[in-house]
Amino acid sequence: MPVFCTLARAIASELSWRFLVATVVEAPEPSAKPTTSQNRTPQRRKGPSLFLKLGLLVSSLVIAFVAVELGLRLFVPVTGAPYYFWDPVVGPRRQPNTAGRYISGNHINTEYHFNSQGWNHPADYTIAKPDDTLRVCIVGDSFVEALQVNADQAMSAVAEKKMSREDRPVQWYPFGISGWGTTQELEVIRHYVMDYKPDMVVMLFVENDPFDSSPYLGPIEPYITTYTLDDNDELELLPPGYWNRTGLKRAAVESALVRYLMLQKGWVLRPGESEAEEAGIQRRAGAFAGGGHDVAGIEDMTDEERQQKTWLLIEKTLEATRDLCEENGAQFVLAYRGNLPKIEAAAKGETYEPAPKEDDPYNLGSRLFEMGEDQLAPIAEELHIPFIDLTDTLIEKVAKTGQSSVFPVDTHYNALSHQAVGEAQPMTTQPKELTNTAVLDTNQTTDTRTLGGDHAGRPTVLNISQNYFVRGGSDRYFFVMSDLLEKHGHRVIPFAAKQSQDDATEWAKYFPQGINFQSPKPMDLARFIYSPRAAKAMDRLLLDHSVDIAHLQIYYGQLTASILGPLRQAGVPIVQTIHDFKLVCPVYSLMSHGKICEACQGKHFWKGIVHRCNRGSLARSVLSVAESYASRWLGVVNDIDRFISVSGFQRDKLVELGVPAEKITVVHNFIDVDPNEPEPTPGEYILYFGRIERLKGIYTLLDAAKRAPEVKLILVGEGDAYDEAGEIIHELSLNNVELRGFAKGEELKQLIRGSLATVLPSEGYDNCPMAVLESLGMGKAVIGSRIGGIPELVDDTNDGFLVTPGDGEDLADRMNWMWNHRSEVHDMGLHGRAKVISRFNSEIHYQRVADVYRTVLQAFRMPRCKQLSILGTRGIPAAHGGFETFAERLALYMAERGSEVTVYCQGSGDSTPGERMWEGVRLVNVPVGRDDAVGTIIFDWHSTRLAVREGGTLLTLGYNTGLFAALPRLRRRVNLINMDGLEWKRRKWRFPEKAWLYLNERFASWWGTHLVADHPEIKNHLLTRAPFEKITVIPYGADRVTEANPRRLTSLGLEPNSYAAVIARAEPENSLLEIVEAFSARPRGIRLVVLGTLRPEQNQYHRQVIGAASSEVLFPGAIYDREVIDALRLHCRLFIHGHTVGGTNPTLVEALGAGSPVLAHDNRFNRWVAGDAARYFVDTEQCTAQLDRLLDDQTILDRMRAAARARHAEQFTWERILQEYDNLLGMWSHPDNQIPADEPAEAVEPGELLTTS
Repeated sequence: MPVFCTLARAIASELSWRFLVATVVEAPEPSAKPTTSQNRTPQRRKGPSLFLKLGLLVSSLVIAFVAVELGLRLFVPVTGAPYYFWDPVVGPRRQPNTAGRYISGNHINTEYHFNSQGWNHPADYTIAKPDDTLRVCIVGDSFVEALQVNADQAMSAVAEKKMSREDRPVQWYPFGISGWGTTQELEVIRHYVMDYKPDMVVMLFVENDPFDSSPYLGPIEPYITTYTLDDNDELELLPPGYWNRTGLKRAAVESALVRYLMLQKGWVLRPGESEAEEAGIQRRAGAFAGGGHDVAGIEDMTDEERQQKTWLLIEKTLEATRDLCEENGAQFVLAYRGNLPKIEAAAKGETYEPAPKEDDPYNLGSRLFEMGEDQLAPIAEELHIPFIDLTDTLIEKVAKTGQSSVFPVDTHYNALSHQAVGEAQPMTTQPKELTNTAVLDTNQTTDTRTLGGDHAGRPTVLNISQNYFVRGGSDRYFFVMSDLLEKHGHRVIPFAAKQSQDDATEWAKYFPQGINFQSPKPMDLARFIYSPRAAKAMDRLLLDHSVDIAHLQIYYGQLTASILGPLRQAGVPIVQTIHDFKLVCPVYSLMSHGKICEACQGKHFWKGIVHRCNRGSLARSVLSVAESYASRWLGVVNDIDRFISVSGFQRDKLVELGVPAEKITVVHNFIDVDPNEPEPTPGEYILYFGRIERLKGIYTLLDAAKRAPEVKLILVGEGDAYDEAGEIIHELSLNNVELRGFAKGEELKQLIRGSLATVLPSEGYDNCPMAVLESLGMGKAVIGSRIGGIPELVDDTNDGFLVTPGDGEDLADRMNWMWNHRSEVHDMGLHGRAKVISRFNSEIHYQRVADVYRTVLQAFRMPRCKQLSILGTRGIPAAHGGFETFAERLALYMAERGSEVTVYCQGSGDSTPGERMWEGVRLVNVPVGRDDAVGTIIFDWHSTRLAVREGGTLLTLGYNTGLFAALPRLRRRVNLINMDGLEWKRRKWRFPEKAWLYLNERFASWWGTHLVADHPEIKNHLLTRAPFEKITVIPYGADRVTEANPRRLTSLGLEPNSYAAVIARAEPENSLLEIVEAFSARPRGIRLVVLGTLRPEQNQYHRQVIGAASSEVLFPGAIYDREVIDALRLHCRLFIHGHTVGGTNPTLVEALGAGSPVLAHDNRFNRWVAGDAARYFVDTEQCTAQLDRLLDDQTILDRMRAAARARHAEQFTWERILQEYDNLLGMWSHPDNQIPADEPAEAVEPGELLTTS
């Protein structure tokens, strides 16, 4: 509003001057009596006075400034940093209540959020402090401000999470602004920090602080309040200069023009260009503006005297800060971020040699980074200030993470440095009020964010398994997970089938009777598929007890899918940890008769009967298949909100076989290493422990033992192949092999401790075998097969070896190498142990499971939109482009979930206005007499007017008529707008059309309630028109196509895998000419099929495309038959996508969904969509080279197919996209238009007849 007032005043001023000039300066002189030419003296016309000229000039400058100011505010928003405001205490600060994206160079693109107090923190600070809460305020410069990382990665956020415990939460409040030094931080603590009554104040000292704090080293920026020393060496505050005192600085820095020059061009308030690089940093040489603070007598000081004064000034500042904290009941702690060169050297395994002390006694040159031990530590000791030098702790963390560099590019510019410092702080920071409590280290901390529920602020978990005794690995996990949840404050209710072997529990009264498979009753076979008594037992438990979330382990076979219905009816979200492949295989293992089998493909379960997959038994196989079909018919996959997979391999395999990727989260198994475990020593044998079965690779292992006779091998376990393995050992005289029976507990641990290494030569899909984690946790290297989830646990050559499954020679080679390189094997084991401690411990496991709970609970409790109107399409059922397809999908999805959905459909001029119901969606027909762009504008106007009149939430697809978004804005209707792509940039449009689209994009950005971008790059573009928090990225979706009738290709004369395909409009921005030229450069032996309308008689570009085509290029025109298009994508050898403009292009997403190998134009849009799944080209030459490389290499094409499916499953499934829209619409809908999560869906009734009159 002030901008428009200023503009109005400027225009008024300009008009006043022009009126004055016109009426006074340029007015004709009054008429006079005529005279003769002889006695008439020539009169010189009087011009404007100097005063008027200056006034006119000033007015023009004001108008120009206002125009530039308005232009910058509208079209060039600053993205380099958030806007400043002037603070008389500490100088420029960030504007409170601002959020956006911080973009700097090529490596910083992060989100920031300045709270209502003006500090970069996601939550507002509160003066009131909750009971039993420790509050830590940390003060510093840009590292504390943390603009260069997202808020959850900032050092203060990491430290808060690590320090918090269940019985004592911790709040970390960061106070930081780039450019602050120690002396200014004292003023911040005095005027701001103490208001929040902190228990502890941490000042984070970094190596450039002396240069930012001391006016003795160089000019300090004039907008910084700083200290100097008086004649008695006491602190003396230097007040701000004239500009600051008068408030002119504030007016200046609030100008968009000044901000643009200051923040994006660096012309104002920027350090000088003359910088001397010294000891790895760039020392500031001053500032352009104002010349800095004046210090009397500084010209007569030597360099040594200036450096002495600098450290004395810092010492006096720290002393004053300590006293201030003590006066306010807070503990003051000085922290030094660390000796960066020493940390980097440790990370790289190099030796660090600092410069001699005599070269730099004051640590402001070559020994800059030694200031922690040389200067700060002695000062802190003398002043009795707790001092933390994070150097050694960071070196330890570097060793654990194995990162080659902690502070790459710049010490601010990466999340890893913040993670390291944040995790290091709690290791040594100990509040004085809590000296009797345990040391605050990362092994004893938990995430204290509230999850809901009624037990210590955590959700009540219903933990479900088919057994309440330990029979296998999933049962053991069930009990361990229960203990872990209870340890972290959850109330855990167990539920299982009642068996005679059950452990004692008070909850047994709710357990349904299980099935005795040793002597089953006739009805037990039916209960194996569906158990009514299990459903009744679940009903009874839910009636008696409140449950927040249900966590399923293995429940089928005993409890069956019958328990899911009662959970759904009670409104309980469901999470399942998947321990096997039950969802896609009737026998749970993807194995048949000792071999890997994927014949069912996740849906053709009847093949399990044909192959008798369940132990060769027809009866067992029929029962297993019946159970699988029953689970599918009962909708198990749909009923479960989130699956937890124990390995990435398992997740990928389930996705490949049809389980939605967005419903799966990977959380590996865990093991806690005993702190009293002795240091591992190289043993005298290689150990195998586990099931003695073919699938575990026992026969391959015995073959390897025969090839490596010097290696002693011990086999521990039992199983179907135990007797046969003993016979083989005897027949082959394998004297180096010892076969032992089953071992567990301490006996098994002793065997592992005494081994040189362990081996797991599996030939089946092991997901996350505990044998690997147990071995690595005890410091033993592992030889594992390169199959299943084993490669996710064993780092080849680092903590063991990976071998080819079933290859005895490869396995023998690795065993021989280990036998002859014991020292190296010992180091491998130590590496593996450190990895298990840091990555696979129970705390990390709990945090990941808790994150899953939190995500599911938030989604489950998200309000939904009650009434939705969809605008901007021709209508549904879809018969046109991508927007119509999306509108149909979303309308059906929302209607199924209880929303009243209306879609406005463009009818022909002779159609009747009215409405009808279709699949639960209300369709409103709006007749329009024209079938062109003007007709579309008319239709958009009428449909917008009708939708606004009806109320509810509006979703407008596209911004082509963004001008009409003013109507819902004026009527205060919620209007979410999908901003489509950069339509106005397309070369096909003429200038008037581009101008119309450009302006409407602006109007939509201004007047839409919230904007949806279908691509991150579209969001980045929209950030020049709208604030960050107003934009959400939700891409386009596509179906997963796994089947398509190849006979639909015969009409085109095509066979599967004998052609490449292009589906695109024939326009220059779609690179069609370049693709045709590249393909036609030489004979290919296959066809190129180009789908799209070409009119060479009307279009010059179309003539060029056809003229460039060889005889192998086919132009069948536009095809809209979905079955034909699906067949073309699924069976093509290569799909070529040449689009250069736009966001998430539906054609590319649909190709990924069909598993097509993709060759795409190399641009920022396609790169994000296809990622590493595609190959790329820029011009005709590169496209030709890629075609030469790809078309004849079936191995690469097969890998590209798998990668395309994985990318689609990861990001672009319809279920994921529609769920995100559902959440967004629910969140932005007015409360009166929201369906609460616990409210049942209402029936949708037809509305009244609507017309366009």
